[in-house]
Amino acid sequence: MADTSDTTSPASATPASAAPTAGTPPVTSPSTSPSTSPPPASDAGGPDSIDLDLVVDEILVEAERRRAAGEYPEELLAEIDEEFRRWAPIAYRQRGIEDAIRAVESASFIDVEAPTEGARAGVPHLKRALKKATAFYHLHVARQVTALGVQVGRSLRLLAERLDGIDERVTALEEVTSVAHQLLLDAPPPVEAWVTDAVRDGLAGVRGRILVTDAGGGELVRDLAAARMDVHGVSASQCATDDALLLGGRPLPHLRAVPAESYGAVVLVHLEGTLTPANAAELVELAGDRTVPPGPIVVVATRRDRWVAETGAVAAELAAGPVLGAGTWAALLEGAGRSVAVTERDGVSVLWATS
Repeated sequence: MADTSDTTSPASATPASAAPTAGTPPVTSPSTSPSTSPPPASDAGGPDSIDLDLVVDEILVEAERRRAAGEYPEELLAEIDEEFRRWAPIAYRQRGIEDAIRAVESASFIDVEAPTEGARAGVPHLKRALKKATAFYHLHVARQVTALGVQVGRSLRLLAERLDGIDERVTALEEVTSVAHQLLLDAPPPVEAWVTDAVRDGLAGVRGRILVTDAGGGELVRDLAAARMDVHGVSASQCATDDALLLGGRPLPHLRAVPAESYGAVVLVHLEGTLTPANAAELVELAGDRTVPPGPIVVVATRRDRWVAETGAVAAELAAGPVLGAGTWAALLEGAGRSVAVTERDGVSVLWATS
C-alpha cells in the first residue's frame, strides 16, 4: 500500500479544537501544490501590492504637468524627443512630417518570410511547400512595393525640405532679428515700481503658475516669486541666462509649444519693437488659450515717445516691429473676447484682460 502520510489533508491533521472558523484561512501543509496556494499579494490587494499601471499613469501625469508648466528647457525636451524618435517603435512616434516619412519608409519593406508554424499535423509541411512554390512571386511583388515606397519617401523628403525652407523664411520675417532687437534684448528697460506693485497685488489670488514674458532681466519675476507666487519667466535676454526662474526663449515659440490652459495668468512685458502686428495678434490669442479661465492676461505697454527716449533713436528706427500703444492692445484683447481695464501713469499702461 502506498504511503499517504505526506498527502494527509490539513483538515484531518488538525485537532477538532483547532478547526478553522468562518473567516479564518485554512492551514496548508508544505507539500500543498502551487495550484492550491493563495493568490499573490498583488491579486489579494495586500499592503505590498503595487499597481504598475497606476504608477505609470501618475508618472505620465506629473511629467506632462511639469512640461506644460515650462519647468523643462525647450532644448532638453527637443533632445529627448529626438532620442525617443530614434529608438521608439514606429507606432509610438508618428508625430510630425518627419515621423510620417519614416513610417512610410518602414512600411514599404515587406517581409516575405511568411510563418510556417501550425497546430495541426501536416500543416507546417504544407505551408513550407506553398512558401517555396510562391517565393518567386512574393519576391517580385515585394521588390515593386519597396521601390514604390522608396520613391514616395524621397518625394516626401523633398517636399519636407521645401516646407522647412518656407518655415525658416516665415520665421525670419516674424521673429525680429535686427540689431535694434538685439539691443532691446541685451538691455531691457526696468519695470516701474508701481507696475510691479500693481501686478503683484492684482495676481495675489490667482491659482496656478504665472508666466511672465518677455521677462527681460527677470526683475518682475523675482519680485513675484518673493511674494510666494508660483511664477517663472521666458526671456531672450542674455543677462538672464543664469537665473533659475527664467527660461531662455521668445514669447511666441514658448506659448506655441505648451498645451492649452497651462497657466493661471500670463503677463506680457517688454514687447515694444519686438513684434509685428500679426505676431501681436497671435500672442494675444495664444495667451488666452494657454490661460485657465478666468485667469487674467496682463499687458504692460509703454507709450512710443517714452520708449524712444529710454531705448534711443537708433533702436527705435531700426526696430522691425511697431510700438503698440494701450489702445491697440486693448482692441486686440477685446477682439479675443476679453474685458479690459487700463491703468496709466507717466506714459506706462497696465492692461488687465479677464474672460
